[in-house]
Amino acid sequence: MAAYHIWHPAYIRGEPLTLEAFVTLGDTILLSRGTDALVQAALSVLGLAITPVAWQFEAMRTHYFSSYRDLSGDWEDRWALAWRLRVILPPRSAPALPEPPGWGYFDLDAADGSFRAGDRPQLWPGWPCLILADASSALIFENTERVVRNAHRQAVCDRGRAFGRYDELRCDLGFFPRSFYEQGAADAEALLDQIAKTGASVRFSGLHA
Repeated sequence: MAAYHIWHPAYIRGEPLTLEAFVTLGDTILLSRGTDALVQAALSVLGLAITPVAWQFEAMRTHYFSSYRDLSGDWEDRWALAWRLRVILPPRSAPALPEPPGWGYFDLDAADGSFRAGDRPQLWPGWPCLILADASSALIFENTERVVRNAHRQAVCDRGRAFGRYDELRCDLGFFPRSFYEQGAADAEALLDQIAKTGASVRFSGLHA
């Protein structure tokens, strides 16, 4: 098992050219705010031999990557930590993204030099809430984004094609305190129910059909 897992790389913007992927914990908890070396290692794992112009690495809570949402009463399983990695690449580079592995993620064995035992993201007083939804058609995509924006007008949504192949809506609903998640994240759970009714998928289930 690797230290970290990298999920769903996608280009989400052309100006500036922005690559986005998500990082989750593997067999370590030593992940915090990221470093140049960690970001370069992630790009290398994706086969992208490019020096980024800039990057952002942010811890968030999301429903999407947890395998235990319906099997655990623990709020940290239902809204697990994931780190959103955004990398600004040199203009006109946009190399092809790698084929998705059968299990859905890439292994990353690296060290995050930013980690401090007294500043663990698991203990922070709050995190942004990240909603991911996979759409199999343009109509579902439009309806899903409309549902999100109607429920959370402050949401910042981007569209990506995970691995350059699978359409995905990625919405940051904004910052919520720890108590929001501990008490069940009712608003976000209700939004997931509404999204599911559009025909979109709000759970990771390996490779898409």
